[in-house]
This record gives sequence, C-alpha cells and structure tokens, in this order.
Amino acid sequence: MPKLEDVLKTKYKNCFTTLKSTSYDKEHDLYMCKSYKKVIDFDRLTREIFPINHPSSYDALWSNEDLEQIYGVEFKNQDKSGVKNKKIQKKAKDSKITLEIIANKHEIVLQNYKLIYCVVYKSNPNKKEYQTRFDTNGIHFELKQFKGLYFDEVITNNIDYFTELFVQQINKIKDKI
Repeated sequence: MPKLEDVLKTKYKNCFTTLKSTSYDKEHDLYMCKSYKKVIDFDRLTREIFPINHPSSYDALWSNEDLEQIYGVEFKNQDKSGVKNKKIQKKAKDSKITLEIIANKHEIVLQNYKLIYCVVYKSNPNKKEYQTRFDTNGIHFELKQFKGLYFDEVITNNIDYFTELFVQQINKIKDKI
C-alpha cells in the first residue's frame, strides 16, 4: 500500500516548496511563517490536477508519515474577526475532495491517517485571545461540524500557536529517530 508522502514526492515533486512560501501574502508582501520545512503547495497541486475550473484549496499540505497525520493549512493574514467563514469552509470541503481524488488515483488509504485542518490567522498583540466557557473547543469560522465529518481534527488559532504546534510535531519526529 503506497504512502501519501511517497506519492507526493514522485508524482507531484514540482509542487513542493517551503511552509514559508505557502504562507506568503502577496497583497501585503509578508510571510506569516518563517519555517523552511518542505510542504506541498496545495494551491499549485490543485491547479495541476484541475487546470480548468479548479476548486478552491488550502495553502499547504504536510504529510507526517511517522505520526500518520496529514495537515491541511490555510493561512489568513488578518484578524480572526476578518476571516470569511464561507470561504474557509469551501476551501476545507474542496481540498478534502481533491485529497480523496489523489488518494483514490494512487490507492492510498486515507483512513490510515489522521486528517487535520488548520486555519492560521494573524496574531493580534492588542487583543487577548483566549477560550471562553462558550467556546470550549476553540474551533472558529463555523468549522465545528467539520470535525468528524471531513477531518479528524480542526485547529483554528493564531500564527504564534501554529508555530508552537508545528515545532512540537517536528520534535516528535526527531524523538523517534
């Protein structure tokens, strides 16, 4: 049974870039993330698979084979309040379908992976970001229903939190070596 990472490296090698590159906001000429970790530019891969009328897609895909996890990451260089729920939801749905098409085409069993959708937004030092008792899961943008339906986990948080989470995942892999 092929692994997603192997398929990506052989069939879509031209779609690899860095996490930093996928976090680039052209409008503001800003990189949200400084990591040089190799990831798939999922926007590019989606355009390659669907050259005409391509669906929406999240920015980056990272397959962590050691932990059997697949991360789909959407970067939003704006405050949480400025993120459009419907656009984020459409990217989640469309990207999951694209991932399923890739998996089916290459006989990858997605059920062997934990699928994680991350929406990363700009940190705002002027606002104290915390979870209220009404928001115990900390899932924003009306994505709670996506957990369990499309993804095993949904993470919506600021870039500082994402960077910390990402570093923890990288360290878990290093600890296994």
